[in-house]
Amino acid sequence: MSTRVRTTKFPSPLAAAGSARGPVACPTLADALAALAGSTDIEADRRKTWVAAIVTTAKWIGRPPGQIPASLPKLQPLMIALTPVTTGRSAKTLANAKSLVKAALAHLGLHRRVRSDGSPLAPEWQALYHRLPDKRSRNGLSRFINYVNRLDVAPERVSQQLLDRFVAELEASGEVAQVARRHRDTTVLWNRAVSTIPGWPQTMLAEPTVDRTRKHLPWDAFTPEFQSDVDRYLRWASGVDFMDDDAPVKGCKKSTLRLRREQLRIAASSLVATGVPVSEITNLKDLVDPARVRALLTRMIEGNGGEIRAFIRGVAISLVALAKRCDVDPKALAEIKRLSSKLGTQPRGLTEKNRALLNKFEDERILQSLLGLPAKLAAEARRTQSPARRVQRMQIALFLELLLGIPLRLQNLSQLEFGKHLLRPGGPGKPMQLVFNSDEVKNDQSMIFDVPPTTQLLIDEYSKHYRPLLDTGISNHLFITQGGKPKSSDSLRHGVTMAVKRHVGVHMTPHQFRHLAAKLMLDANPGAYLLVQHLLGHKNFKTTVAFYAESQARNAGRVFDEVLAELRTSKKKT
Repeated sequence: MSTRVRTTKFPSPLAAAGSARGPVACPTLADALAALAGSTDIEADRRKTWVAAIVTTAKWIGRPPGQIPASLPKLQPLMIALTPVTTGRSAKTLANAKSLVKAALAHLGLHRRVRSDGSPLAPEWQALYHRLPDKRSRNGLSRFINYVNRLDVAPERVSQQLLDRFVAELEASGEVAQVARRHRDTTVLWNRAVSTIPGWPQTMLAEPTVDRTRKHLPWDAFTPEFQSDVDRYLRWASGVDFMDDDAPVKGCKKSTLRLRREQLRIAASSLVATGVPVSEITNLKDLVDPARVRALLTRMIEGNGGEIRAFIRGVAISLVALAKRCDVDPKALAEIKRLSSKLGTQPRGLTEKNRALLNKFEDERILQSLLGLPAKLAAEARRTQSPARRVQRMQIALFLELLLGIPLRLQNLSQLEFGKHLLRPGGPGKPMQLVFNSDEVKNDQSMIFDVPPTTQLLIDEYSKHYRPLLDTGISNHLFITQGGKPKSSDSLRHGVTMAVKRHVGVHMTPHQFRHLAAKLMLDANPGAYLLVQHLLGHKNFKTTVAFYAESQARNAGRVFDEVLAELRTSKKKT
């Protein structure tokens, strides 16, 4: 098995240093620059381009080349952190520079690129590649096919050993983040081609096993009697039988019922993990014995490394409510309440993750980059030739515009409908309103917003020029897929998160736009918690204060500085 892969020995200065002083430490970009300067097998223009890319990348990283490792697995995280906002360069310029650095390191033998090097595929591989039926298959097998092609391996000689070598080199290269996923995709797509494409080599590759050991028992592991009792309890909690004498005053929402079901499953699984046989859990009352409650909560805490998380507190609270429903004796109920109280209350305020995110927006460049992103994506959509990509980019631009201007919950914004939520009370062309009835929002608070003019313009443009490309049918939903089906909230969440990550350089979910809105409102109006409450649709004023009050010390200090400055100025005048 021959190879066409070109390898270049690292220049002699490093080799000499290694022989004199022992093993060479991890080479740096300064070593790479020295190696390029002494290389004689590189065209002058290419050497100049590679040197410029390395020097510029080091400048963007903010370290001297001698302090930056030339090993890609160590260098890659530093390059990933480079964004258009932090460098002032376009995403394309950044991508080109990173690619040139990798090419230079690969030429010097510091990095093995497990990808196409531009060499044409051998005729037999080219013929097979053209038979792949769809884009997913071509993209998923391209790296492996190019790797095998570079080794001059004929299609019929592909083997499991060759795949294992490919995966090992891919992992060592540091070029992809999820090697296990790439491994699985390659084998699945290859085996599918073996089964469906005439003339494809008939070697089947072993698909890697995925360890999906369940942490908790599935529902079907429990007795039918227990499952039926859970169903009866959740039906009662839903309030659907509102005429029953003991019906709850207000039934739980579907999302709450799903959470309650999951809490009961995990509580029962944790009880089994303590040694209680599944056969002994035949009804809900079996869960609310104080000794069993203590045992299962202890098991859950141990399973989370000793950390008492919000979910465990939620399970404890649900068990208290369940104990009341099951009419356990007062002494047992008091003990279960005591155990629940020992877990403490949910910490007040924002999580550390959310505080860290909001701190990034103290940088005016990052904030302005996010605020301008909808317009940037919309401009890209207008230039894009592919109809599918045009619609996709405009949808993400519009969804971002809505998140920034009307920061409601993902589930509400993703399900917007013309004529139901998006209304023009004054008629066509008049100002638009966004309306939600009380039964459509989390906290049963009806909400009406005036849609900002810039958002209205984007909605109108999208509705007129982009949405019709999807064969809308009779759908009135704002965000749809081909044929008029409502676009899933998961798809919109992923699109927004990836767009912000790529263009702004921060990881931000749709829900975190609500925290940003609160921050911007309170920065401009310190103490305006009532405005934030109405903006975010919080039912309870205490919820708003609990989340955002602790982060307002800086605003309070700023206002106090202004008071002092004014007092000092007035004193001088007198």
